[in-house]
Amino acid sequence: TEDQLKTVSDGVKTNKTDITNINTTIGKGLNFKGDDATVINKKLGEQLDIKGGADASKLSDGNIGVVSGNGALNVKLAKDVKVDSVTTGGTVINNNGLTVGGKTYVTNNGLNANGQKITNVEKGTAGTDAVNVDQLNAAIGGTAKATTVKAKDANVTVTEGLSTETGGKEYTVGLGDKVTLGTADKKIVVDGTSGKITAGSKVTIDGTTGDIQAGTVKVTGAGTVNELTNRTWDIDNPTVVHGQAATEDQLKTVSDGVKTNKTDITNINTTIGKGLNFKGDDATVINKKLGEQLDIKGGADASKLSDGNIGVVSGNGALN
Repeated sequence: TEDQLKTVSDGVKTNKTDITNINTTIGKGLNFKGDDATVINKKLGEQLDIKGGADASKLSDGNIGVVSGNGALNVKLAKDVKVDSVTTGGTVINNNGLTVGGKTYVTNNGLNANGQKITNVEKGTAGTDAVNVDQLNAAIGGTAKATTVKAKDANVTVTEGLSTETGGKEYTVGLGDKVTLGTADKKIVVDGTSGKITAGSKVTIDGTTGDIQAGTVKVTGAGTVNELTNRTWDIDNPTVVHGQAATEDQLKTVSDGVKTNKTDITNINTTIGKGLNFKGDDATVINKKLGEQLDIKGGADASKLSDGNIGVVSGNGALN
């Protein structure tokens, strides 16, 4: 009827408006902004390149984190940075040691001045202390007192020996197996005896197990990340933090929902598959699936029918 056509037409009109609104929203795309004020807009299907400027073959993992806050994703440098090499001006620190101006001065074997002067050396007092030229000249003159060489703290070691070239005393200065930098909550400890590096009281790297502890989050050497706080998931009203790792707790919630939907769909399909049964005055039952047609015939000439002579009354689960 025209009433039905109007209902369908109104629905089409509403859908058209909804589709127009959706297309308008989709057309807005997404806006992106960094530390500067420039806003970059990308439509759906377009690509946004996020670059740091470094050589892609010389990157490292675990040194940069992304934290959500104030409606933005903030890129932060880890407090404990693990890299193969650090260069500042003409100074390079890497696995080979400390290099300045192309010359390596500190390695795991000790210090090497590479022919350069070590100036402003305090007069040695302990037997393992280094001596300065004044002390050496005094010693040669026979007026020197006993000289000692000692390290200021456990970060540096001084080993006394004899020079095979001069026959005199030789002092070897090197880094200790355990080096501590800074104090209190900013203290950094590199422990070569245990294979651990700690920064303050919240970051620990265990070279023996491969575990990394940063606050409550732990990355194990087995390749798992534990103690993440995002453990719940609302399927009906999800709140998404883009770029944040999902937990197994969240995945199980979604999996259980999918499993429930699968069971519901199976039950619905089973019910739909039963179709409808029809029976007349005889005992024969006719089954029709949804979408199939049931013909109800009285046998009379369709051009010789009348109105108002037959009624249909419901009763006892039947239409009579």
